[in-house]
Amino acid sequence: MTSLLAIAAAALLVAGCGKSETASDQPASQVAAKVDGTEISVHQINYVMTRSKLNADTPEAAQALRKQVLEKLVDQQVLVQKALEDKMDRTPDVQMAMEAARRDVLADAYLQKASVPGTKADDDQIRKYYTDRPELFSQRRIFQLQEVNYPASAPAEVQAEVKSMVEGGRPLDDALKTLTARGVEFARQDSQRAAEQISLELLPRLNRLQAGQGAVIGNGKVMSLVYVKSYQQAPVSREAAAPRIAQFLTNQNLSQNVSEVVKNLRSKAKIDYVGDFAAAADTASPK
Repeated sequence: MTSLLAIAAAALLVAGCGKSETASDQPASQVAAKVDGTEISVHQINYVMTRSKLNADTPEAAQALRKQVLEKLVDQQVLVQKALEDKMDRTPDVQMAMEAARRDVLADAYLQKASVPGTKADDDQIRKYYTDRPELFSQRRIFQLQEVNYPASAPAEVQAEVKSMVEGGRPLDDALKTLTARGVEFARQDSQRAAEQISLELLPRLNRLQAGQGAVIGNGKVMSLVYVKSYQQAPVSREAAAPRIAQFLTNQNLSQNVSEVVKNLRSKAKIDYVGDFAAAADTASPK
């Protein structure tokens, strides 16, 4: 179950983004509780439950959950009232935090309005994504891997020798003997990984390998020898994969739309960088 702290945090947005409601603001049926005359509404409870994704399986459990949320809102209102009595809303740190929360809410609200249309993935996108990535779906494998990591700072001639051995089809033990003989420390581990647990950079390479073959990869800090010990075919049909693909593509479309919205608004705004930031304006501003 979502933590009570998370419930309180979500409720803070309700309290921070609007004024306290009174009896003249709403029908009595929409009032769930009063704290020293300040009303807590059913709408606030529903907002917290929706934002925190709180669900219950039965009507009885739902009512208990709503009561739990209400009690946290009461706790919060007691704290809010005390903070106002102590004039904490006038302190610089609190004012900055409230303004930051307001900016976040407004910016997110506009992005939701401007970028959501057209983001849902359609059947053609889903079909193309499935077809273009057989290693994740129709040719999906579960690999038994042997992985050896060693520093990328190892001498270049050693790295070249090891790479030649691996790509030439030599067994992993031969590469390990070379590293040991040249004084290069390494760490070895065996693992089982499904295709979706492997980076998209490495996966196509592993799919081309047979049992006993390996590949060399590096990220500038660590070099890795990855050998396929064995694998089993575990294809996923398009029908089974479609919901996950649709969610991924929808999120991707939304991210692209958000970037376009922000880029468009920036192009229309007059943005002046000042002081030390002015010198870096050309490199800091997106093109």
